[in-house]
Amino acid sequence: MRHALHALDFLQGIRAVRNGKEHQDRIHWRRQHVVRPELLQGPLFLRRTFGQFARAGGHRRRQDEAGRASFAQLRNDVLSGTAAIPSHWFTPSGERHVTVIDGIANDRKQFIESGIVYNRGVIPNLPSDLAVEVPIMVDAAGVHPTSLGPLPDPIAKLLSVQASVQQLAVEVAVHASNELALQALLIDPVVNSTIAAAQLLDELWEVNRAYIRRCM
Repeated sequence: MRHALHALDFLQGIRAVRNGKEHQDRIHWRRQHVVRPELLQGPLFLRRTFGQFARAGGHRRRQDEAGRASFAQLRNDVLSGTAAIPSHWFTPSGERHVTVIDGIANDRKQFIESGIVYNRGVIPNLPSDLAVEVPIMVDAAGVHPTSLGPLPDPIAKLLSVQASVQQLAVEVAVHASNELALQALLIDPVVNSTIAAAQLLDELWEVNRAYIRRCM
């Protein structure tokens, strides 16, 4: 559903709000975030989607890695008994994984408004191997998605295009293929600049090179 809403947003066009609170919020955001100048020449979609992560100082990989290392150290200290369990670890996160585990382990029927499962006919006019977000019921027998029936044909066709993009993105991850990554960008109908897509891919590929490896 979220993909559908995003797609409809693009179909309707992105409105330029020039007055009111939204305009003021955008001005404030731009003052706080310095976007790389070359990205400002690209299509609006790429600026909105990636601009906030492409500041003049570059990607925050060091900050990300420092956060991971800090958490790993804390986890090891807690497990070894040299550090107390932080109090915030006992605060529910709002995620529903515990509800799912409880339902399966204790055979408690649990209804969850939104869960991500393989499609497998839940939405019959979308590919069966897609991950879809639908209501689910959980018990000792497992996770049972709620069949929603077919989507309206225009929405299904729109989502099928995005499904093709996502399926190709999986191939990119499996094969660590820069060439397939560019193809995945270019078949997305909201990407309207080959040059901007290629430049964006080159920059992000280099930034994430340490994480890119073939899975097969």
